Amino acid sequence: MRGSRSEIVARRGPTTLVFRRLAPQAAVLAFRAGRVDEAPVPLGDIRALRGDPALHVRSTLALDVVVLDPRLPVEVRRVYWQTADRADYQALVPEYLAKPALGLRPDRDTSGRSSPKLYREAKAAVGGLPKLAVRIAAAPALRDQAELVASNWLELGLGPIVGATGSSRFVRIQAEYPRPDAVERELGLTDARAYAQWRVVPLAWVADARLVSPRLRGWAEDALGVPDYTRVR
Repeated sequence: MRGSRSEIVARRGPTTLVFRRLAPQAAVLAFRAGRVDEAPVPLGDIRALRGDPALHVRSTLALDVVVLDPRLPVEVRRVYWQTADRADYQALVPEYLAKPALGLRPDRDTSGRSSPKLYREAKAAVGGLPKLAVRIAAAPALRDQAELVASNWLELGLGPIVGATGSSRFVRIQAEYPRPDAVERELGLTDARAYAQWRVVPLAWVADARLVSPRLRGWAEDALGVPDYTRVR
């Protein structure tokens, strides 16, 4: 019906949908006040809302990764891959509602790619690596997530620097279609090659969390994290 940067109004038959642009915390407050019927859950708030009947959480075909500059020495890339603190990342970002990732596909057994032994060996190798500043570009919306994984590497003596620009980058890869190879296609790199060359450090799959009013009927969400409003009443 009409649209602007802050609001879009759509109508089909007797049903009208109003999409409003709000900051995450403002959206939750609007939901609690009954002014909106659906709101995304802000980063770090999922566990606080557990048990709320309005909370809907789904693990989606989206993956948080660090794409390393291929010009970095291969041993440096290997140590970054093996020392990524996926447990800490899983606890603070998807909040245990999506799995940590050791590869680019959800349908592969990648358990042999990491172990306490491999982590200890990689950690021990840090002192023998060249002292390099690894500049990691991250979009403003993903800066907190990037800083989290970088802080763990800094504690080990590595040199990640998160900023607006960099030859390496922190990205959230969103699949465009529900197939196991969708993330590979988005990156233009197979899982096997990414692992063999230590090119991409996978961290965790993405959990999409939303507050959905019980007043809504027919609301659904697909594997890509896209809500389906066509049957909403």
